[in-house]
Amino acid sequence: MTWMPAPTASTRSEQVAAPAPCWVYFPEPDWGLASSMTVASSRGGTSPAWSWATSGYLGPSGSEKPGAVLLEDLTSRLGIAAAASVECYRGKAPGLETKTGAALKEMKSKALTTSYKAGEPGTVAVFDNSLHFLGMGIAMVVNLLGPDHITLGGGLVEEMPALYLKKLREHVAHYTMPELFQGVKFSVAKLGGNAVAIGSVAWLRNQPS
Repeated sequence: MTWMPAPTASTRSEQVAAPAPCWVYFPEPDWGLASSMTVASSRGGTSPAWSWATSGYLGPSGSEKPGAVLLEDLTSRLGIAAAASVECYRGKAPGLETKTGAALKEMKSKALTTSYKAGEPGTVAVFDNSLHFLGMGIAMVVNLLGPDHITLGGGLVEEMPALYLKKLREHVAHYTMPELFQGVKFSVAKLGGNAVAIGSVAWLRNQPS
């Protein structure tokens, strides 16, 4: 994860004096965490006035370092599909195997969702594990930055918004300091795949010329 330099002391003091809510956006859990913008938290704490972060999407091969595991490997649509294909081989997701042939490239969000809603034990276990790890990752962000709002996006979230919102609240609450979790809101992104581009343009338009 890389961070841009923080604003000057004078700029930071102006922002902290009139803080805006802190938002953290996880745009695409179905293909990997991409980026997030945070601004000063209205609840105070030690979070920076603003920071731009990228998680370093490395494609299907995952981490470039031997033995390292990215959060993306455990929570992205591709990661979930890879684990689900193993469950097909084990005979624990027969419906998914029939629909996709256990082929990774055929395991789209809708096929995975259908298998999960059908209660196929292999797919249910894969999703449960994925949501657990994603909850741990978001909890780390909450503990470090104290955001007011978590917004989730991506194909899997769009297919099963109630599941993601419910399970992530539970897991994030378990791993977050109670004082920081209190008052954090969760929502589903409404702009789909255009969210990051539109958010970037909106942010640039609000910058002083």
